[in-house]
Amino acid sequence: MVTGARSDGEESGGRRGAGPFGVAVKGDVLRRQMWLRGLTGTDLARLSGLSDATISHALAGRRLHPTSFRKIVAHLARVDVIPGAEDLAANEEP
Repeated sequence: MVTGARSDGEESGGRRGAGPFGVAVKGDVLRRQMWLRGLTGTDLARLSGLSDATISHALAGRRLHPTSFRKIVAHLARVDVIPGAEDLAANEEP
């Protein structure tokens, strides 16, 4: 492995976590969108072709690879909101 000095004095090289790469997910918004559609995390994982762990990370507000983020958004858009769900949930958190 090749390493070198970084501008902050740390050595580069090796895996240091996701850092700023990826898309930060608003977990509370995702949870509400799933609830309005009657989806569980397992349902969304199955529909989007992602793992349960990836959906769990999204719900926790962690950063996702842009491809994973796009899959979640695309599959949420394909599932209709349950009629009346928004009115019912207006003052409630899922």
